[in-house]
Amino acid sequence: MPTWGTVRFDKWQFAGRRSKAVSADTEISFADFQFMHIHRRQKQQERRLETPDWAVNDKLLRQVVLNAAEKRLYLRPNPKFLTDEQRLARIRETELRQMKERYLPLLRDMLARYKRLPKYRQSELAIQIQNVDSQCLMATRGIVAIMVSVVYHYFRNGYDSVTVAETLRLHPPHVRQILAHLFHNSIKDAYNYPERAEARRLIVEALEKKRAAQAERRLLKRKQRWTKAKVDLITRWLEQGMDWKGIAKSIYNKRTDSAMRSYRYFIANPHKLWDSPEQLAERSSPEYKARLVTRSKADRTPPVRRAIGKATRARWADPDYRRDTILSMVEAYGRRRANAKR
Repeated sequence: MPTWGTVRFDKWQFAGRRSKAVSADTEISFADFQFMHIHRRQKQQERRLETPDWAVNDKLLRQVVLNAAEKRLYLRPNPKFLTDEQRLARIRETELRQMKERYLPLLRDMLARYKRLPKYRQSELAIQIQNVDSQCLMATRGIVAIMVSVVYHYFRNGYDSVTVAETLRLHPPHVRQILAHLFHNSIKDAYNYPERAEARRLIVEALEKKRAAQAERRLLKRKQRWTKAKVDLITRWLEQGMDWKGIAKSIYNKRTDSAMRSYRYFIANPHKLWDSPEQLAERSSPEYKARLVTRSKADRTPPVRRAIGKATRARWADPDYRRDTILSMVEAYGRRRANAKR
């Protein structure tokens, strides 16, 4: 396999002489030759820089090109180690999705604006339209295929950037930019994908733990309703040996006895939990929604407030209701004082 390095030799005596276009062999006359276009291209076997090892090694080239394509599409290493075929499929899927969701709508919008702009301002937008169109073209053809073709023609066939561009229907500056990107930016971290995937997995695990801790703090936020997750968390704390004072502080409850009674109540009555199927069904019923609207202060018009006040006074006018309510309040107050003394 040829490599184009920096070795130079003295040219031989007749070097540089081209074959003559006007000759008996070509059967071209001078009258015909003066109206002909001359196009000369030859392999350039001298390079300013030494040919990199990855350019002539298929295995290394695969790693460099995949790394360059992932950097171009801002794809981080997957926490689950992916094979080269899976990485290539992910790159292809991402570039097609970006073209469909991002570049094509942007190109249509820019073309519509180009038609509305005056002529002296159209040149400013024409360059951006060409850039976006190039992005769509590269996504359609595949950035990995273009990179591999550029490396193959430039380093293995010895073509210059102009010949490579003509062969692949690109622009010569674009070819040189792809080579510079591969040579300078894609070598770093190209051969250690398993290590980068493992580092990414550790980062993802740390983020998941952080999010779980944040969700736990939101779960224990002050005035948070009692749910199954909250009851399970307190149960786990009790199994770990945490006392009720620490549990009450963790769930933002100033009173230990209140937290203890609430926990025991919901353990004995799981159907009363906020996210239980019974409570969810009750909250979705039309009767509950109508009752909720009636309780809302914003919807209590003066006639509604007068009706509520009249019903409350009627209940308190009943001596039995008044006696039972006061006795229950006294008993509850006595229990709270006794628990506070303990």
